[in-house]
Formats: sequence, structure tokens, C-alpha cells
Amino acid sequence: MKNIFIFLFAVIFSSSAYATHQRGIDITIVQDSTNSLKFFATVTITVKVLSISAQDSLVIKWGDGNADTIPLFDTLGVSTNETEFRYKGNHVYQNVPPDSIVYVSVQDLNRIADLVNVSNSVNEPWYVETALNLKQLQYTTGNSTARFLSNMVLNPIANQIFIFDLQPNDTDGDSFYVELTTPLVSHYQTVGIYTNPNEIGGTVGSQIFSVNSSTGELIWDKPQTCATYVADFKISEYRNGKFLSSTLRDNNMIVQCVGSSNDLGKFYTTSISPNPTDGNFTITSSATIQQIEIINLLGEKIYSLRCNTSTQTMHLSSLSKGVYFISIKTAVGLAMKKVVVE
Repeated sequence: MKNIFIFLFAVIFSSSAYATHQRGIDITIVQDSTNSLKFFATVTITVKVLSISAQDSLVIKWGDGNADTIPLFDTLGVSTNETEFRYKGNHVYQNVPPDSIVYVSVQDLNRIADLVNVSNSVNEPWYVETALNLKQLQYTTGNSTARFLSNMVLNPIANQIFIFDLQPNDTDGDSFYVELTTPLVSHYQTVGIYTNPNEIGGTVGSQIFSVNSSTGELIWDKPQTCATYVADFKISEYRNGKFLSSTLRDNNMIVQCVGSSNDLGKFYTTSISPNPTDGNFTITSSATIQQIEIINLLGEKIYSLRCNTSTQTMHLSSLSKGVYFISIKTAVGLAMKKVVVE
């Protein structure tokens, strides 16, 4: 099948050194409220150094012989180490292509250097795309592509269970499906040598690295190597069983070493006993426990309890046998534990 591609090529910074500071990127698209073939695109790029100046505009090639220059719309500091640059533009399609799917894409010639799970990452282009099914969208107006609302930079701690909500969202109330994907350098091509994050350090294949397709809950049990990783997530949007769009996001994950300033574990201790358990166990913490959540291996929250104590006994004998993650929110931080129900 021959697809029509909309190729947005952006050299974000003025030098190759600057071009290696990207931490994450995606493209979100909103359909016009009256013209079903008019779309507004927002390109969001997260970089790791606040002092870097963004290029004032990006050149978009829409794939139908037209080209536009879209301006830098705004800049947002998301943390002390990262900031976001947002570029906006719009385009009107004159007709629906025979193959119906168009891909709005962004590419840069360099990824950030020293990604531990991409070989020679600084020389591997990064690429993301958002697919639009114009065959279906021509009959709607005002549709927004599904998106992730979470930050693009994830911060696990080595040797600790990491559970993160990607916050998948569809403002139109359409159903969506979330999945892990291999990072791309172009529409058809993945990066040269890619290793799944859970296969870096420790015993290959022994760790869990998965995302719940319906909730967007990411589980990594446990990162073992302190380094910067890349992982791509895709969210696809459906209405009445018909595919409307998909959005690919490229994310960095910066795993902090135990004992770093971000390791809250050195300030307090949390334990579960007995473990393994028949479903009755006690959670004890040196800090005040504020909330307890139990999460299964699919990333689904199956139990939640608010409390204000340093010791909480759980009576959950109704739990099926298996492995569960316990999210323990305290007054000084969040602890993640694993419990086995026998």
C-alpha cells in the first residue's frame, strides 16, 4: 500500500552540539471545527538545558507540494533541568488520498549522546509521527488526537520498582490503545541497534518492562544500570471500532543511582511483612503513610486506601495468588514494594 507522507523536517538548534540535547518529542493535532480537512499541529520538544535558545521557526513539508514555516509558539520550563519548545502550524488537505492514512512526522539528525540502549545514539536520527485516517476524519470535525499528558522525561531510581502513569488522554472520549514501540529513524526504519530497557544490566529478560494498554501505567521492575535510556510509546485512537489516529512519543528515562539526591530511600524505610503472604500483611514505615495502592502485573490499580499512620495492616485474603506492586505514599516520598500472595 502506498501511503502519503507529510514530512516535517526540523533542525532544532543551530549547531550539531545543540542538536543532541533533545529529551522527548511528539506531535499533537486538532481538527478544525468546520472544515474536516483542516488540521492544526503542535510540535512539542523537550530539551535538557534551559539555557539553550530555540530556533524561531520550523519548516513543514506537507507532502502535497505545499510548504509552510511554523513559528515558535511558546516556551515552558517543566523542571530545573528541562524546558519545552512548542511550534504550531496548520494545513488544509484538498482531498482524501486513496490510501486514506497520512503521517505527520518530525525528524532530527541526532539523538542525545550516550543513550545506553541505543548503539552510537548521537549518530542515530530521532523520528516521531502522528497518523491521521482521513477516510474516517473527513466525516467529523473538531477531533483531537489522543495524547500523553505526562512529562516526556522519566526519572526512575536504580534497584527500585518504577511505576509511572503516562496519563493517556482523549478529549473527545474516544477509546485508545497504548503500546511500547521501538524508536524510529524514519517511517519504515528503526534505530540501528536497540536494546529493551529491561535487558540492560542484571540478568537479561529477568526484569519487567511493560505498559498497560488501557491505563497507560508503565511498570519497570527494576532498573539496574544508572544511565539514560530511550523508550517510545504509541497511543492509537478509535471511535466505534474505527481507527482515527495514532501518536508516537519519544521519551528519555534518566535512571538515578542509589544514594543520589533523588533517592528518597535514604531518608526513610518502608517494609512489608510477612512476604510472601496469604493476603494479610502489615506495612510499616518510618514516615507517615498517607496512601496505599495495590497494582497488578497488568498495571491496573485494584485497591486504594487513604490513611494517616506509620503502620497499616492489610486484610486482602481475597486477592488471587500472584505478584503485586504496592505503592506507598508517605509524607516524604513514594516507595514501591513487591508482594507475593500465595
